Amino acid sequence: MQDATLEEVQIAFNAAKNLNAALKTFIKREVRSGEPIERFAKDFRAAVATGRPTLVNSFIEKHYPKNEVYFLVLARYAFSDFISSVVEVIFEKYAEDFNTSYESTSSGIRVTNADKFSNIGNSVVEMVDQSLLKSALPSGNFLKKATLLSIFEPNVFQEVIKVIK
Repeated sequence: MQDATLEEVQIAFNAAKNLNAALKTFIKREVRSGEPIERFAKDFRAAVATGRPTLVNSFIEKHYPKNEVYFLVLARYAFSDFISSVVEVIFEKYAEDFNTSYESTSSGIRVTNADKFSNIGNSVVEMVDQSLLKSALPSGNFLKKATLLSIFEPNVFQEVIKVIK
């Protein structure tokens, strides 16, 4: 899977219906006082509050990809309806079976059934792609990655990336 481009990130956040509310929730749930994410979130919220897409785009340009993880977590809030609906369908269909294809170790995960892991991983990616295409949201690697990170734990995601076609 390719990394998201700066333009994809900008298009995604400009398409968010209520980015200010998403930022408020993000700050409330994810930000601890004094952490670097606090300054990021408050500065981004100030840019969004101006109502000027050029300031939002400038902020993203300045902070992406250096703070990609913050943007990906924020996307979960900005596109929560879409992501949660996709996650729910995928969990119902694949979670139990997929979880039997690997095991957690002290150093990460170990794939125990490579075929099942690969097949389900590829099916999940295809479902996310199709869901994005059917939605009114911008398709691209940014929202795809944000959705996949809501489905897979980060260490599992890193393994899934290795096997997707």
